[in-house]
Amino acid sequence: MCFINFQHSRDFVATGCITPKQGALANEQLRFLYAQVRPNAIALVDAFNYTDHYLGSILGCYDGNVYQKLYQEAWKDPLNDTVVPDGYLEYIRPILKQQIRTARL
Repeated sequence: MCFINFQHSRDFVATGCITPKQGALANEQLRFLYAQVRPNAIALVDAFNYTDHYLGSILGCYDGNVYQKLYQEAWKDPLNDTVVPDGYLEYIRPILKQQIRTARL
């Protein structure tokens, strides 16, 4: 049986592949299965034996210093090399400073 992400079930309903009731039932079953898997999720991921380095994750550190490591890793990102990211003054700031008009219908 195929389970459908509730956010995407509208596409299946719109094309007539499933009824709205079937979409709701699939979503309910999916949530039930998530609850069953959740307690074992870490063990299941660990069973594939991918390293945190391979996954690009620092959340699996064994010393428990997750927040310190997240902070350190954030500063390694090139976007954090400067206080103001490139393009902010040229593109983003003018948009934030402009007066936004709303259409009146």
